Amino acid sequence: MRFIKKLVNIRPGEGKMVLTFFLFSFFMVAMGLVAKTAKDAYFLSRFEKTILPLMFLGVAIFIAPILTYYT
Repeated sequence: MRFIKKLVNIRPGEGKMVLTFFLFSFFMVAMGLVAKTAKDAYFLSRFEKTILPLMFLGVAIFIAPILTYYT
């Protein structure tokens, strides 16, 4: 454990906060992966697989104006 603390420069008293943020990030990524898999499975159960690229294109077109607003 000391090696990890030294490697990522965790100072005394920061361990609990670092662990909390690490677990939060880990579970958010895990949730995103599970949700993406479920979304794709649901989409493919309702539509043909040839429409999947159009869905990705539609999402990109929908998200582009939102991203330009936030950047």
